[in-house]
Amino acid sequence: MRTVIGLFEGADQAREALDDLVEFGAVQEQITLLVRRDDSSAFDRAIADYRIQANGAAQGDESVLLIITVLSTFDADLARDTMVRHGAKTVATRVKVWPHKRVVKLL
Repeated sequence: MRTVIGLFEGADQAREALDDLVEFGAVQEQITLLVRRDDSSAFDRAIADYRIQANGAAQGDESVLLIITVLSTFDADLARDTMVRHGAKTVATRVKVWPHKRVVKLL
């Protein structure tokens, strides 16, 4: 299992990536969106806990983390590529599972 976390500077990009992941078979409720302006403490905690290299991109209130836990390396690569294609500033793949979400099998 892998947790894939994409850091976006805007909600529109994150939403487009989420929509693509749903097309690949994920259920929207299995994907987490953390918007910095809505919950900065959870956002900052996720950045620290999952060692996301923000490189200054996470400073704005519009920053969004898109988080999905997938079953296989193939699915992790697919999720990562989808996030990058939609403008993620950075994407991290971690073995540490995101709490309280089901694992997703894409395609």
